[in-house]
Amino acid sequence: MLRYDTTAVLKEINVPALVLAGDRDSVCKPEASERMQRDIPDAQLTHLAPAKHMGLIEHHTRFAQIVRTFASFVLTARSK
Repeated sequence: MLRYDTTAVLKEINVPALVLAGDRDSVCKPEASERMQRDIPDAQLTHLAPAKHMGLIEHHTRFAQIVRTFASFVLTARSK
């Protein structure tokens, strides 16, 4: 795998972010998702379980629901 590290720029993300992770992901480990949530201002972390790296396919209905809820929250907050 490539050793591409962008952790230094996480704190520069200035829009609400959704970190959606599989609880059993061996590619992007849960610790990495937790770091993204911690380092990105305004980030929300949600886990799909049980799910590996392809959680969006494994749990496509739940994935869509989580994204829809997050987008609705962001749009509502922005319109206030």
